[in-house]
Amino acid sequence: MLSSISDDIGTIQNTVYREDGQPLSVRNASGTTFLYNYDAEGLCTSIQVQSPDGALLYTYTYTYDERHYLSSMTDTLGNVQTFETDASGNILAKTDALGNRTEYTYDIQSNLVKVLYADGTGESFTYDAEGNVITSVNRLGQTVTMEYDKLNRLKKITYPDGTKESYTYDAVGNVLTHTSVTGAVTTYTYDCTYQVTSVTDAAGGVISYTYDDLGRVETVTDCLGNITSYEYDKNNNVTAMVYPDKTRVTMEYDARNRLVAQTDAYGSKTTYTYDNSDYLVAVTTPLGAKTVYEYDCFGNLTLVKDARGNSTTYTYDALSRVISVTNPLGNTCTYEYDAKGNVISATDFGGNTSTHVYDSMGRLIQTGLGEETVRYTYRNGLLSAVTDASGVVKYEYDTYGRLISETDSFGNEIKYTYDAYGRIETLTSGEVSISYTYDILDRISTVTDAHGNVTTYTYDACGRIISIRHANGMETAYTYNLCGQVEKENVTDVKGNIVMEYSYTHGLNGEILTVEETEGNTVTKVAYTYDKEMRLTGETRSQGENRLSISYTYDAVGNRISKTTTVTGDISGMVNETIEEGTITYTYNAWNQLVSEKQESDDSSYTYDESGAISGINGDKNITYTYDAKGRLVKYVTRENGTPVITEYTYDYQGTRTSKTVDGKETQYITYSMNGLSYVLYEADASGNIEAEYVRGCQLHTMTRDSETYVYLSDAHMDVRALADSEGNLVNRYRYDAWGNTLYAEEEVENPYRYCQEEYDAESGNTYLRARYYNATSANFLSADAYAGELNNPMTLNKYAYAGANPVMYADPSGYMFTIIETQLRIAMENILRNMEQIHYTGMFCGFASAIDTALSGEGDVMTSFMQGYVTGVAGASVLYGLMAFPSIMLEVKMLIGVFQSVGVGLGLYYMNEAWDDGNVPLAVYRTMMTTADIMTLYQQFGPEFANGWRYYFGNAGGQSATSSWVRNLDNTSDLNVDDFISLKDNGVVKVNTSGSDRPLTGAPNSYYKTGNGEHIFVYDGDGKLIYDISSSRVKGFKINIDPNGIEHYQAYKLEGAVPDAIKELFGW
Repeated sequence: MLSSISDDIGTIQNTVYREDGQPLSVRNASGTTFLYNYDAEGLCTSIQVQSPDGALLYTYTYTYDERHYLSSMTDTLGNVQTFETDASGNILAKTDALGNRTEYTYDIQSNLVKVLYADGTGESFTYDAEGNVITSVNRLGQTVTMEYDKLNRLKKITYPDGTKESYTYDAVGNVLTHTSVTGAVTTYTYDCTYQVTSVTDAAGGVISYTYDDLGRVETVTDCLGNITSYEYDKNNNVTAMVYPDKTRVTMEYDARNRLVAQTDAYGSKTTYTYDNSDYLVAVTTPLGAKTVYEYDCFGNLTLVKDARGNSTTYTYDALSRVISVTNPLGNTCTYEYDAKGNVISATDFGGNTSTHVYDSMGRLIQTGLGEETVRYTYRNGLLSAVTDASGVVKYEYDTYGRLISETDSFGNEIKYTYDAYGRIETLTSGEVSISYTYDILDRISTVTDAHGNVTTYTYDACGRIISIRHANGMETAYTYNLCGQVEKENVTDVKGNIVMEYSYTHGLNGEILTVEETEGNTVTKVAYTYDKEMRLTGETRSQGENRLSISYTYDAVGNRISKTTTVTGDISGMVNETIEEGTITYTYNAWNQLVSEKQESDDSSYTYDESGAISGINGDKNITYTYDAKGRLVKYVTRENGTPVITEYTYDYQGTRTSKTVDGKETQYITYSMNGLSYVLYEADASGNIEAEYVRGCQLHTMTRDSETYVYLSDAHMDVRALADSEGNLVNRYRYDAWGNTLYAEEEVENPYRYCQEEYDAESGNTYLRARYYNATSANFLSADAYAGELNNPMTLNKYAYAGANPVMYADPSGYMFTIIETQLRIAMENILRNMEQIHYTGMFCGFASAIDTALSGEGDVMTSFMQGYVTGVAGASVLYGLMAFPSIMLEVKMLIGVFQSVGVGLGLYYMNEAWDDGNVPLAVYRTMMTTADIMTLYQQFGPEFANGWRYYFGNAGGQSATSSWVRNLDNTSDLNVDDFISLKDNGVVKVNTSGSDRPLTGAPNSYYKTGNGEHIFVYDGDGKLIYDISSSRVKGFKINIDPNGIEHYQAYKLEGAVPDAIKELFGW
């Protein structure tokens, strides 16, 4: 029996079935064929994978015990996992391919009550009579308690530290209120169809929502009355977003609901092309630059060809793990893995090989690179010490698993304390400290240093900062436009006199067009221009008739190929640095490395090591750079009058800079982490004497040097424009061009923080951005980016260019990838923080409902049910709460991972997935809930980075399944929701055999096919999967079962009851 699925674009899948309905072969759109072999009992014993030309690629084998439960899985490389099960099918033990054994214990109702891991640690659970988890003890011995109402809805969670959060519901199960651990109450209202119409936060801020006739979000009104609206096509794809200032962004989709074009507010269009397997194969920018992608038959990316025609290639092993990457210069890096998929060896482009060793829990315990070895030690599953050549870094935690002490390799200790609600209250190192207080919405209210200097924040109803009262009594005030971007910034002294003022205007895409800077009696006007790809093409600074103009051009991948500087009149009032008029031209090699720059006064050439880092600049500069085997800059040498001046740098095991020695003078950096980034708490000399202290809250606030405290005053770009002393006198002043080159500097006090509030190395002219160093003169990084980039945004694939060629709107604080500057967001980021809570609970409850339904019925795959429910809920809420309004914000992957790992969420995610993989439903549900709660806590603490991550994973999932309420595995036709059928897309007529057994298994989301005689309707849910076969006399449903290789199989069954009359009328019966 053959089933073929196709649409207007092409064939999606061909399946050959056995007589019992199980698949014999499945050929996907890329031509890859999966062959299924069975024993006499109908159990799948092996799956063979053939390439499009028929060659056998891989074989996976499965064995079963006498009760037909899976007992082993062997992958194509011979790695074996074994399983032991009881008579009820509960997994009693799992042994991974490395021999690590995990054991499980159940109660008489088959509820999981204990897990014993390979390292001897364990978890335990108790349940109420309804099977709800009521207590759990984690591997640290911490107990979480949960209470439920009579309808088994989660009512209260009590955490190990005694804090609680609680929920109330209406009669149909909608969340009415959520009370956070701090006592903040969020209230929700709904319309008659149970869609959220308003969310009111604890401070009284209200966000409201309206819907169209199909239940799709039509408008979102923020706390200040600003409205963002959405438009849709007939398949529920968002086709337009209209911002509060009436600017529009539009999207186009093909027959498979794939995004094929996005047009910005100026009409500039980016197009996307896909192959028949739905993989993105080309992106074409508004200026016609085309980036091309290729894949193997398993969907692994094998080639990226940039718009200049230069290619990066990838190869994979039999388990689709990348084993080599070859850059456009022909240099290759390679990877090797153990049986669990851990990287055990990696060789970079320069031939440096690192080795990695893991413990039974998959935690890294040792790395080796050349002669250097780094060892990691854990206590109760938490990292407790790291030993390398520089010494030992130590970590201590409280009974709740929160970091309370970290000691660096110099012996400097930072201690952390937390308030009653688990928020960081103080961080202290010797005589240096920072203290924080928070408002009812968990936003920072005050920041206080060890000297009693206090910085205070106030916020508007949308959660945006409207004023900062500085430690010296000065104040910075912000006003915003309709789209939440800074429109004016005023800095006033203690008497209310304006000291500095910045006024901004914005273009249709939210880009800054002009800035009027008033500093004392001096007014400077700045204007910016951009091309169709929103790359900066010009900046002009003027004071009256005196003008400094700079223009830029770029190649197809965003490399700056020319810079032309023109001076009109006397610019000494704007600039006190040397400005050379004329044009500089730049050339690049195939990997986008700058290899030469030419100008009238100086020609320079650049050399690189094989790992891709600048090793020398030849010409008048004659600079050399030296890196260690990890690619970190360790020495910078320049020459003054022929005499070498040497600067050396050291780092800790994470790559955070720990010291700098300039011409023999050493400065040590004592750092802490916040928002996923490292920051300097204080600087010390070689003897450990404190030289300078720094205080940060939402931004950089004060520096204390030589017993005097100075206040940082910054513009909306977060550039430091001045330092003020305790009396409000401006002691330092700065101006920069768009890329961060200092145009004007007037300093009375030593200060390393300038452009974007980042650390400027005066000895080299580079800015330290943690993972890499940035050179503003060339607008490039010194070394290649470790971040892979995003296929749908080719600008992120350039390994060296800074900020996507738009430094006015973007910055790169991590050194991994550029992100939009917070004050330039089209909508206030804080709105996301407030709405994330509802998004989380929408997802959680949808997931729980789906998982519990499947678990109780014993039919279908619980993991799939939960995750589909969770993602559907999150996706729907993401649309609902306006996350789609941020299409241009990039995920800060490295930062996000760093935040997760810092508080154990990384482990939570790992063990959550392990539980789902093992089929342990109660454990998986519990872990998912607790890990999600941890992530929400992280979001409240670290905000923007997490929001970017959440948007990346869920923000684009909205469209179809977000607005449907399909429930699979219903038993009775009376439970069918007629509203689901009203807006279905008609796919037309499909030909099937008389039994209907070859009906298409997938179709367009929220759509249907009809048979030629009109007697049958095949309905597809929000994910495009067959859910019902309906005739005038009966309704067949389809359960989806997942085989050991993850392949879906559809099982038909008949629903009890007659076909509802409303559905008959819809289809003309």
